[in-house]
Formats: sequence, C-alpha cells, structure tokens
Amino acid sequence: MVLASRGPQRVGDLAAALDVMPSTAGRMCDRLLRKGLIRRHRARADRRAVQVSVTASGREVVDQATARRRALIADILRRLPAGQQSAVAGALAAFAAAAGEIPDSQWPADPSPPPVPPPAGPAGRKREPVRSGSTQGRS
Repeated sequence: MVLASRGPQRVGDLAAALDVMPSTAGRMCDRLLRKGLIRRHRARADRRAVQVSVTASGREVVDQATARRRALIADILRRLPAGQQSAVAGALAAFAAAAGEIPDSQWPADPSPPPVPPPAGPAGRKREPVRSGSTQGRS
C-alpha cells in the first residue's frame, strides 16, 4: 500500500514509513519480490541507491484489497441511519488523514519505473563491485 500510494522507496525509508526495523522491511520486500509484487531497481537520482517499487501485479493486488475494504465499509455505513452515515464517514476521512493516508487522486500514476540495468564495463561485461579496502584498480 505504501509503495502504491507514495511511489518508489528505499528499504530504509519504507521501514520508517511502516515503523519497523530495516531488516524487517527487507524481509517483507524479499517475500513481495518473490511473489512478483514489487521490484528492486537503482534510483534515478542516485544510481548507488536501490529502491523498491510496486509492479503492475502488485498494484492490482492493492487495488483489489482497496475495493474490498471500501465495499465492506460502505456496507456497514448503509446499516446506519442517514444522519450517522455522514458523521461516521467524516470521522473515517479525518482518521485516514491523521494516519497520513494519501488520497487515491494523489497516488503515482505509473506503478513502477522500468528496471535500470547495472553499468557495463569494457566489452559489455558487468563491472565487479569494488570492495572497501580493496586495491583493485590502483597502481
């Protein structure tokens, strides 16, 4: 839901938004990645940073869950007298705003950017990562 409504996030930022430890967010992302609901990619602004974003399949799951939740809430509201329906609906809207929910109209239109391939070295080969303390590439 957070990725669909707020767009691509670094795992650390996602952890903060969900109020969980980064390792927990990483495990959540691993499970969602295996199910094809999110993808990992390099950030456009900083190619060193890795972000996660919702895939089209993930957005479909979010849209279905949102539709079911709205239908359940609407069914419950219909059971209330008309005057109470408005009061409860207003309270729910205020609650969602206080919780930091982003209105659907402000969600990113594109569920996720295309993956960015890693930079290629000479002759199209992938570069090996330089490890801290390595003397690779130094004379």
